[in-house]
Amino acid sequence: MEKRISLNGVWHFRESNASEWYEGEVPGCVQLDLIRLGKIEDPYYRMNEIKFHKLEEKEWVYKKEFDFNAKDKNEYDAIKLVFEGIDTFADIYLNGIHLGKVQNMFIPYEFDIKDIVKDGNNVLEVHFDSITKTIKAMEQTSPVKLEWSGESGRPYVRKAQYSYGWDWGPRIVQVGLWRGAYLSLVKYAEIKNPYFYTEKIEQNKAYVVISAEIEGYIVQDFEAEIEIIHNDISYGKKRVKVQKNRIKTTMLIENPKLWYPNRIGEQPLYDIRIRLLTGEEIIDEKSFRSGIRTVKLVREKDEEGETFIFEINGIKVFAKGVNWIPADNLLPRLTKEDYYEYIRLAKDANMNMLRIWGGGIYEDPAFYDACDEMGIMVWQDFMYACAEYPDQFEWFQKLAKEEAEKVILSLRNHPSIVLWCGNNENNWGFHSWWDNGDPKYLGNYIYKEILPKVCAKLDPSRPYWVSSPYGGEDPNSETEGDRHQWNVWSGWVDYEEYTKDKGRFLSEFGFQSMPDWKTVLSYTSPEDRTILSPVMISHNKMVEGMERLVRFMVGHLGFPKDLKSFVYLSQFNQAEAIKTGVEHWRSRKFKTAGTLYWQFNDCWPVASWSSLDYYKRKKHCITIQRDFMQKFYRI
Repeated sequence: MEKRISLNGVWHFRESNASEWYEGEVPGCVQLDLIRLGKIEDPYYRMNEIKFHKLEEKEWVYKKEFDFNAKDKNEYDAIKLVFEGIDTFADIYLNGIHLGKVQNMFIPYEFDIKDIVKDGNNVLEVHFDSITKTIKAMEQTSPVKLEWSGESGRPYVRKAQYSYGWDWGPRIVQVGLWRGAYLSLVKYAEIKNPYFYTEKIEQNKAYVVISAEIEGYIVQDFEAEIEIIHNDISYGKKRVKVQKNRIKTTMLIENPKLWYPNRIGEQPLYDIRIRLLTGEEIIDEKSFRSGIRTVKLVREKDEEGETFIFEINGIKVFAKGVNWIPADNLLPRLTKEDYYEYIRLAKDANMNMLRIWGGGIYEDPAFYDACDEMGIMVWQDFMYACAEYPDQFEWFQKLAKEEAEKVILSLRNHPSIVLWCGNNENNWGFHSWWDNGDPKYLGNYIYKEILPKVCAKLDPSRPYWVSSPYGGEDPNSETEGDRHQWNVWSGWVDYEEYTKDKGRFLSEFGFQSMPDWKTVLSYTSPEDRTILSPVMISHNKMVEGMERLVRFMVGHLGFPKDLKSFVYLSQFNQAEAIKTGVEHWRSRKFKTAGTLYWQFNDCWPVASWSSLDYYKRKKHCITIQRDFMQKFYRI
């Protein structure tokens, strides 16, 4: 049985070469703590982002003092210190003893502290290195030259790649304990990594597989009782023996309630309860929710090439949705309520799929819970984007494998996730940008060797796809696989070009607009409110982004009379562009089997491709999207 003691809340922090401590918060980051203390200004106002660049060279120490009862030390068999997210390079100390180094923002870290924690006061310290200085040093000593966009050293760090800036986001290199921390006290044994998936559905029966690992600290013959419950009604109960520290069994569910995407069917979720027993004594218990559904990626030859169709419970589904980026550059700001509001807005706009883009993060549990509940399918990228990665080195292969294992183990019970995808645009880059062909390394060893093997081993319930886009000799082909259509907008081509595109699944295409007028007022002062002012340009991170807005607006609508008109008309133009593309590709159902436009949301107040701005204010596109993404739509 596990008992948890939270270490969240008030910590203290200082610059590593300073003596004065300040009050900080966990979960949190240095940047938010400094803003809270008034030490630095809001990075989203005017051009304050630049002031945050100087923080990249600094090193920091975070400290937490906590009391511990010696009675707990004697009563429990294992005492662990767990960090759910550390961003990024740090050394951990407890009572002056070095516990270890960490170097991956995306995964939890666990340390055995039973022999180190003491009765009474304990002092925990996390010493953060400068991420930028560390990766620059790694880059300079590397025998390999890597291609990249943005910061040249970012391929060497397992950190959200957008932190170093993107064509819709600022450069703010977050540092800190961005997710929670706690002590885990375990008595006797613990259930770990429970898993529930649907093996098959036939003749109104579902065959489901339940498994888990048992970490035991006593020599004992354990059994496990598994029960599957929906709305307080038991749909099956089974008792199995623990063998080689594992349980695995198949159960039959009669007349199962199946999970379907939004507007296709309902989203019933089952409670899966696993109890670890010795005789009739409960040693540990874990409960979680999941859904009964099968997913298949249908790839069949036809007269145009090869299909790319998601099939849920045997029903072909046209994917209607959008790409998701992290919803803030300072991630600890986001709450469970924020995530539920975003997903509700997606559902209400008749979407059924979000693609979590590979330059961000593996999202908060609340994101996936909301998608499970509201029927939003998730295309889940692994976090590699627009760069070559140093996977010819054993240390990087090890990082990639550990990350994939921990991510899959933490997310695989969510029925909303329908695809694992290796990366964003890197295989397209090999072919079309960097002239690599199909290399063995530079990231390709991860995408074609490590990730498919880990997915097959830990999660047989859903398909794996190498990259986005991917398919055919040209990874961005119109005839097979998924496609990113960026001739329009990025190539200065107008949106009528969408109607000539015969891609099989459009996983990216987009058209920019300004954010809501209130949002523009929030990041500008009166003297900034002209179309090409320095502040306005700094809040459109695409090269010549504002110029494109002008060019396409003039081509369709004429020149606006003032900035407020420019804001409104840019949103009208964006909406017409996305509508044109979606209508065309929906008319080809299932020759084309999905449209995911770029992008749903913003990470700061900015002119971008989003249909919701940073403050969740709706642009015109998402307002009319409810119509052109409805189930039946007359064109």
